[in-house]
Amino acid sequence: MLASALGGRGVVGPEAVLVLGANLGLAASLFLTEDQRAARRLAEEKEQFRTIELAAMQAHFAALRGGRGGLAEVDTLHLDLIRDLKRVNAHLVEAAAYPVLRSAGALLPTRVAPEP
Repeated sequence: MLASALGGRGVVGPEAVLVLGANLGLAASLFLTEDQRAARRLAEEKEQFRTIELAAMQAHFAALRGGRGGLAEVDTLHLDLIRDLKRVNAHLVEAAAYPVLRSAGALLPTRVAPEP
């Protein structure tokens, strides 16, 4: 979901905010339903944010190496925005998904256990 919300060069499009809004809605529903499948789906979004952050950093450094330093400030702002979105999503996962997964025994000390 999130990967399609980002354009080339790691630029965050308005869709990324919509994706985060969808995650917020999913987190809110988890507080009421404690649905394990939804908790897993929300927890998996953390990996998407990691992937997007890595791709944006790689694009930023490639631009710097390619002599396109004029875009460095813009790229830095995009990296900051992606990191902030990642941080907000991590808080959503921690507050909504992890308690559901922990109570079901589906949370390992460092990550979500594979589905049985």
